[in-house]
Amino acid sequence: MKGDILMSKLENLNTKIEKARAEKLQKENRLKELEQQLKAVEKKERTHRLCKRMGTFESLMPDTTTLTDEQFHSFLEKAAERIIHSVNGEQKTISNKVDHRSFERQGIIDKLPTIHMGVAASQMEKKGIRTDKGNRNREIADINKEIRQTKARIRKLKDWLYTRPVENLPYYVGHCWRCCRCQKYRKSLAENP
Repeated sequence: MKGDILMSKLENLNTKIEKARAEKLQKENRLKELEQQLKAVEKKERTHRLCKRMGTFESLMPDTTTLTDEQFHSFLEKAAERIIHSVNGEQKTISNKVDHRSFERQGIIDKLPTIHMGVAASQMEKKGIRTDKGNRNREIADINKEIRQTKARIRKLKDWLYTRPVENLPYYVGHCWRCCRCQKYRKSLAENP
């Protein structure tokens, strides 16, 4: 008797669990479906916004329609730079702070670019949680610091070499007598004792 009641309760609970799992699966599928619909609506909205803004831009500046993509990109970068750097019609003195071009396009060859971290990684880094991208950027910053320090050392050594009289230079710099810079230096010493 008690065994039959327990069995019926067990079966009843098992059917309720199965029913709840089926409902959960349906709700998860419905959630995925709604998320996909939301993405589609956001994509259509963005496309509409971009077309509308570009149409307005082309109506204000019809000459830009003949530009190539690269020329148009460069044009927008320069326009954005002017807008960013102007305050009440005056030019700021920090014009080199914001430049949207890559280091390669700027002609900077002795500096490694950092990688874009994104919102999530930036927030995690602000909270003190280290991320792979943050670690990579710290490595790049260390390398760039080493490059700057090495260039500064080389600059100091060059300055030191070119300010010393040729007679007092160590023997291993003796080959320098033939270079034009040292010849000019020797002439200037001879003319101005």
